Amino acid sequence: MTMTVKLTDRMQCIADYIEKNQRVVDVGTDHGLVPIYLVQKEITGDVILSDIGEGPLANAADNIKKSGIDENMMDIRCGSGLETVSEEEVDVAIIAGMGGNLIIEILQADIKKSRSMEFVLQPRKKQERLVYWLYNNGFTIVDEKLVKESYYVWQVMKVKPIKDVKIKKYPCDFSINPILLENKDPLLKDFLEQKLKIEKKINNGSKMGKTWTSRLNYERSKILVEYMSELITKL
Repeated sequence: MTMTVKLTDRMQCIADYIEKNQRVVDVGTDHGLVPIYLVQKEITGDVILSDIGEGPLANAADNIKKSGIDENMMDIRCGSGLETVSEEEVDVAIIAGMGGNLIIEILQADIKKSRSMEFVLQPRKKQERLVYWLYNNGFTIVDEKLVKESYYVWQVMKVKPIKDVKIKKYPCDFSINPILLENKDPLLKDFLEQKLKIEKKINNGSKMGKTWTSRLNYERSKILVEYMSELITKL
């Protein structure tokens, strides 16, 4: 009996950003469920499953066998980041479940290669650093959605390279994308309340600090708390 993949809401949101017949690499594929889903649903037949660990790739290979799909449609490669693919080999790379700083490291390791493809990104933390880096290095976020999983609200971004590098300033905080406000994302209030809770902790912790860095963090956090509190009241 073959295994039909059913994705979590977070993984489904990622998969929904892949367009028909795009060549895909799933970086840090782990169990390989998203690539398997893309092939089973005939969204694409050209997928590379990439991971730095042999263990996750073995799990992915096992799931491919269970799925009953043609193994020739799935290319398993062991390596770090985008090292497993060549320039122009793929149309879109999925990088999900990693911290924003690690995603930045992957993208800037070979910026020319990174700018030859699109991305679906789902950072677990340091989202604001990732977004700031993207807009300062020739990328733009063309769409973004929020998805709830394990009591947390996660950001899923569709990112494309652009020719002209122009810094795009967000109001107050780079992790609150105007796209979310414009689209009135149904999880926006939950997302803002989650961030507000974090910022209040930072605010309270920095308030007692005597260093220049502590004072700076306190002032930044104070502004964010006021900004997000105002946004929540308007929703």
